Amino acid sequence: MRYGGLAAVMVASVLLAASGAGARSALATGYRPMSLFGGYSKKEIEPGVWRVTGTANGPAGQGFGRDMAIYRAAELLAARGFAYVQVIDQHGKETMRTGSGQHVREFLKVTVRGAQGPEAPGDCRSKVARACFTFPAAVMMARLAPNLGLAPRAALPANMALNARPATAGGGSSLSDCAAFKWGDGTSACR
Repeated sequence: MRYGGLAAVMVASVLLAASGAGARSALATGYRPMSLFGGYSKKEIEPGVWRVTGTANGPAGQGFGRDMAIYRAAELLAARGFAYVQVIDQHGKETMRTGSGQHVREFLKVTVRGAQGPEAPGDCRSKVARACFTFPAAVMMARLAPNLGLAPRAALPANMALNARPATAGGGSSLSDCAAFKWGDGTSACR
């Protein structure tokens, strides 16, 4: 049997999913650089401006690709010494299987740059102003780490809380918690 190894993995993942154990399938996208099953990628498109993409397959669950892109953007810019991430453009898509409504694949591509303060982005590149916003990198990483199966990296700075309000290009900081973050397509940024 030529494909026996892959078939065994597929059968094991189906049995694991059917067991109700709550564990993710062995074929699900994990938080890692881009691979056959998805992951994240990053590219500096101009000095200090990055395009970060998160792509997830169906077994990873709805929202995983989005969470991965935002977490990786925060991680990337925090490692470069920035306290805040400015999302200046975004584009995403979720693919559902026709008829069943089953989640198949999703991706989110964000264009970001680092900032030292919470000011709203001054040069939103999106056609929808509310799609551009600034958020504290440490707060978003703390919120999204559990969704990605990651342990929190460090305690939040004393001046930041998990319900920190983002500054939006569309006018102020009216969003109060993670569940209220909305992408340009109206979907929640957090699960």
